[in-house]
Amino acid sequence: MNESGKAVEPGYVGEIAVMSRYLSPGYWRHPETTQSKFLQAPGAGGERIYLTGDLGYQKTDLCLYHLGRKDLMVKIRGHRVEVEEVERTLRELAQVRDAAVAAWDDNQARNISPRISSRSPRTGPPSTRFAARFARCSPNP
Repeated sequence: MNESGKAVEPGYVGEIAVMSRYLSPGYWRHPETTQSKFLQAPGAGGERIYLTGDLGYQKTDLCLYHLGRKDLMVKIRGHRVEVEEVERTLRELAQVRDAAVAAWDDNQARNISPRISSRSPRTGPPSTRFAARFARCSPNP
């Protein structure tokens, strides 16, 4: 689908959407997310559309090609992690001027690594406060 919620022609990139009458009722206790991700399908039949957040395109042979995420969500040990949320949380520390988080894979798992720049070049953020703040927004190992 394009940004206007219309189906795109084969060969054009859009958000991958699933249409069915058998979709989940939505996200548990998150009505705003449910409203933005689950749409009523046009026409009758009780079908709904789920917007996956993934980008892709379909060729004329009907094969679907996945290109990646629309947002910066990654899965770490089965948990969905919003990279932007981790960066925002790190920036809340008084000593942190800026933060960036990268996702990477090793042979065994997907990981995230924070990189920060300190407000003062001589004193970085206290390691215990930094570790505690980062641990709150990271999935447990």
